[in-house]
Amino acid sequence: MAISRDTISHYFHLPIDRAAKRLNVGLSVFKKQCREIGIQRWPYRKIKSLQTMIADFQVTNQLLLTFKSEFISLTFNHTAYFKSQGYNGFILGDNEDWVTDMTSVWIMVAEKR
Repeated sequence: MAISRDTISHYFHLPIDRAAKRLNVGLSVFKKQCREIGIQRWPYRKIKSLQTMIADFQVTNQLLLTFKSEFISLTFNHTAYFKSQGYNGFILGDNEDWVTDMTSVWIMVAEKR
């Protein structure tokens, strides 16, 4: 009995031995049928690796977004504090463009991740 590529593709998320078992086919026969329909290597590990990369990216992205919001908050709190203490020229410089520039840089870094 030949197994179609469409049927086999539903089991790519499983290790090859489990996929063969679920289809009630011996492992050697299953591998042979896979090769006959053009599947040279079982994609389970590649799929698992991609899923891990996606999950890691989502965690990293969430951390960067949190960092971005905290950085912006701290930057503006810092500026407000020094203004309230009367330090305007020496600490902040003649203008506050550096605050805007630094905030813009960190936002761009966070959005590129």
